[in-house]
Amino acid sequence: MHPRYERWAAWIDNTFDAENFDVDAVNRRLEAISWSAPADRGDGECADEDDISDGLFDELDTIDMEYGLRHAGRNRHGGYVEASQAAYDTVAEILEPYVEKAMRYYGLGMPDAMDTYTRGVILGLYQYEQDGTSDFKDWIEDVPVELAGDLLRRWRERTDDAERTEGLARFILQRCPEWAEYLP
Repeated sequence: MHPRYERWAAWIDNTFDAENFDVDAVNRRLEAISWSAPADRGDGECADEDDISDGLFDELDTIDMEYGLRHAGRNRHGGYVEASQAAYDTVAEILEPYVEKAMRYYGLGMPDAMDTYTRGVILGLYQYEQDGTSDFKDWIEDVPVELAGDLLRRWRERTDDAERTEGLARFILQRCPEWAEYLP
């Protein structure tokens, strides 16, 4: 099984516990899977930033407490994972394929696609912080902006074009105004 879907399979296995079965939670998660990490349009261009942000938002907003904090507590190796760290790791795990895809565009010599995907991911994180409704969101208060900052640092490592940098800064100011001071 593809590693990306292993976590979905584990989540579904846990959700199908006879005592705690929640059909709505399963449907929300399956819908998020179908929207996650939007594909190329087929013409060599990536999806637009709104499609990317919508997919990421939907995926993040379906995280429930049980799934989001599943690694918190003692582990079998004798260690302990704080709930806040488990929550961070859950969001970072969901974000990983999005970030990898943005960076892959750079490797393919497609800087415009990298920019579009980066904008979409940042916008999806911002929208989740602003409009997300899941209870899990309370556990990750600063995580979306922190992960957006990490992505922005990786993006900057791959571009030294002043026009592209100014374009992304304008995008953040216009579409993510609450983060403009944190993502200079």
